[in-house]
Parts: sequence; structure tokens; C-alpha cells
Amino acid sequence: INASNSINISGFYYDFSNPNPPYFYYRTSNIFNYASASGNGGTVFISTPLMIMDESAKLFTFALRDANAGQVFCNVGTLKLSDFAQINTGCSGKGQGGNLIIDASETIEISNSSLSSATSGSGTGGNLELNADRFEIFNDSTISSQSTGTGNAGNISMNARSIFQMGNASITTEAKASDGGNIDINVC
Repeated sequence: INASNSINISGFYYDFSNPNPPYFYYRTSNIFNYASASGNGGTVFISTPLMIMDESAKLFTFALRDANAGQVFCNVGTLKLSDFAQINTGCSGKGQGGNLIIDASETIEISNSSLSSATSGSGTGGNLELNADRFEIFNDSTISSQSTGTGNAGNISMNARSIFQMGNASITTEAKASDGGNIDINVC
């Protein structure tokens, strides 16, 4: 996806077509890449000066069985996530999780939202590589890599060229039955 001005992924609604209680579906705005058997999921590449995700919007790649999850590359000026927005990669079989790489020439701003990678199988979780001039991470936001299976959790690498601000937020790696990933934060 290439946009010369901006990309805004926003919104949710209640779909009342469900004939059973609770009589509605909760629908969100999504960009979704899914691989279900073998091979590789496709790459999600986004390039824009401004990317905004809010109101439960999701961008994610996921793989089952022997498939490898697709990679997510965001080449942006500024990335703003708020109000439960998520960018995730995951896998639940032998395949590898996709890497999440965000290169922001200006700011990565996260409020009440998440960036994550997860594995629940034997495949290794994807790595998170975040590069920006300025990081602003607040209001219950999470940056995480998690393994609930036998595959290792991915690593988290964050490189701030000038400012790194964080409050009431978390950066974590976690593993139940394998190795947790490394967390590397650099402020130049």
C-alpha cells in the first residue's frame, strides 16, 4: 500500500445480522494476511508520510501448521496508534512468525494500543524492529513478543534517534516453555 499523503485505518461497528444471542457481531477495520497450510504468507508493505490507526483497527499476519507468517514493513513519516489499535504477527504451528519492521523518519506514537508478535506452536515468533526519531508510548500501550508454545519468542529492537518517552506502558517478552526474546532499546 503506497499513499502520497496518509493512510487512516479506523472504526468499528455492530453488525446485527446474528440470529443468536447476543444478536450482533463486533466488526473492526482490518488489514489481514493469512497462510493456512504450507509455504509463506505474503508481505504487507505500507509506505506513507502519515499512518493513523484507531478505534480497534487491526493490521496482522498469521500462519497455521507449516506455513510461515508474512512480514509487515511500514515505511512512514509518523505512525499514530490509539484507542485499541493493533499491529500483530503470529504463528501457531511449525512455521515461523513474521517480522514486524517499522521505519519512521519522525515519530512512533502509541496510546492505548499494541505492537506484538506471538507464537503458540513450535515455530519461532517474529522479531519487532522499530526505528524512529522519537518514540511516545503511553496509556496502557504494549510492545510485546510472546511464546505460549515450544517455539522461542521473537526479539524486540527499538532505535530512537533523539527522544524515547514512555509512561504507563510496557515492553515485554514472555515464554511459557521456551526462550523469551531479547529487548534492545537504543537512544542515540
